[in-house]
Amino acid sequence: APHANNGVFDPLDIPDLRGIRFTGPYGRNGRFASLREFVRNVIVNEFNGPEPDPVLLDGLVAYMNEFDFLTNPALKWDGTLNEKASEAAHRGEKIFRKPFAQMGGKSCAACHIPSAHFLDRKSHDIGTVRGYEPASRDRALDTPTLLGIKYTAPYFHDGSQPSLRSVVAWFNDTYKLNMTGQQLDDLTTYVETVGNGVDAYEDTPYYLDAEMEEF
Repeated sequence: APHANNGVFDPLDIPDLRGIRFTGPYGRNGRFASLREFVRNVIVNEFNGPEPDPVLLDGLVAYMNEFDFLTNPALKWDGTLNEKASEAAHRGEKIFRKPFAQMGGKSCAACHIPSAHFLDRKSHDIGTVRGYEPASRDRALDTPTLLGIKYTAPYFHDGSQPSLRSVVAWFNDTYKLNMTGQQLDDLTTYVETVGNGVDAYEDTPYYLDAEMEEF
């Protein structure tokens, strides 16, 4: 939409829709409390479209709410790893839960809470956004879930990190966590294990094409 163009080339990475009914608030900075409000904003403000019919809007939201998280055999109901996860992943889980003084005494799990779909439903400034002005307070981003993340590269809001290993390395370098190469590998393995799932990709059978089109 022309009126929404800020004149800066700053595209955002498209997030996954899996489990979206559990991941509110919505928008990269969490500015929309409801999925319905977010979808309307995309139609009217981002794409400069007409005000959508309420029935159409309800249908879109109902459709999106049907996308569920991937089944992950390595996770227990509370988000902890079970015996199916590798030893490296279990070592990485301990690092994930370890408080770091360099991060204000917080751990990775403080924001990506395992028992809450790896979310805290808050926005945080981790240092990846420049902000509109030097002293502006517009740098906070909504905490993304780690579920299914193995299949959603690239990473960060701007897609600047090509792999989960590079994300882990970025946190280590930026916050000076002083992790060893083995610890970086173990933490990466843990995040990949959490972000894994069964049947991540599925082709629509040809005999369902007509039904999908009608839907």
